[in-house]
Amino acid sequence: MLSGILTLFYFVMPWSIGSGAWINDRISLFIIPVLLPSLSQDFSKKIKKGLLIFIIGLSVGHLAISCCYYYHLNESIQEFTSGIELIADNKTLLGLSFDFSPAVTNDAHSLIMSM
Repeated sequence: MLSGILTLFYFVMPWSIGSGAWINDRISLFIIPVLLPSLSQDFSKKIKKGLLIFIIGLSVGHLAISCCYYYHLNESIQEFTSGIELIADNKTLLGLSFDFSPAVTNDAHSLIMSM
C-alpha cells in the first residue's frame, strides 16, 4: 500500500521545488525498497515468488530507464565540457544555457521512440 502511495506521489508531485530539489527522482528510489518487507509476510510460495519476480522486474525496468536518461545527460555534459582546455588556470567559466537539454525529457514515449 505504501508503495502505491509513493507511486501516486511520483506522478502527482511537481518535478522540482527550489534549486536542485528533484522530488520525483528521489521518491522513485523508495518505491521498490518499500515492497521488500512484504516478502516476510506469511504468503504461499507462489505468491512470494511472484512478488519477488515483480520486484526484480521493477528494479531492472528502473535501471533501464535511468541508463537511458544518463546516456543523454552524459552526451550533454561531454559537449559542455569539451572546451575545458581553453579555460585558463584559476579562471571561472560562467555557463549560460537556454537549451535545457531537449534530449532529456520526462516523456517515456518520446524516449522509447528516439532509440
